[in-house]
Amino acid sequence: TFQSYADIKPTRLMYALGGEKEKYRFVNTDVKFSYAVFRTDGHRKCGYKIPADAKRARLSQIKRHEGKRIHVTVSVMSNDIGDAKNYLFLACDGSGSVPCYLALPAFHRTPEHEALLTASYGSVVAVDSVLVRYNQKQKAYNLLMGQESFCRMIAGTSTGVPAPDKAKALKEKYGTGKRGVHYAGERKKGEAAVKKRGRK
Repeated sequence: TFQSYADIKPTRLMYALGGEKEKYRFVNTDVKFSYAVFRTDGHRKCGYKIPADAKRARLSQIKRHEGKRIHVTVSVMSNDIGDAKNYLFLACDGSGSVPCYLALPAFHRTPEHEALLTASYGSVVAVDSVLVRYNQKQKAYNLLMGQESFCRMIAGTSTGVPAPDKAKALKEKYGTGKRGVHYAGERKKGEAAVKKRGRK
């Protein structure tokens, strides 16, 4: 899975090594890493299997659904690894070979998404109405969620910790002005960025 923490404060050594021309190489502040836990006793955190007759798209056949809206049932295989404008989770159903991510723009968040946003690692969630986009640069599929998307917990547990309100943070950062002009601009840019990543 993937894990990330708040940025660290750059050290004087980083600045000394980077100088003026190579700061990008030595001044690193983000903390992100991946890890795996293997068991040999056959125990599974979640033994749920998607019923054969369930009307759910399998990630092994995701290519045929590109550009369409589908329903999926997947395990949540990461914490939120998105940026300030988007929630992003690695998803897996045990059948696919190409990485797939559930992507939710912050300004599209509704109470219907909380099952995903608070799902613990390995939990199984059903997500209805996601738009399939291929990210050529990342060689991965984005399952884009919108306000019409609906999530529910199938197996596993909730962390019990609400996900940060990224839309509110953006609104506080950029302000709304008299007519919400500044925030609306950021909202449109965020939406365009997600769609662009999906088309790459």
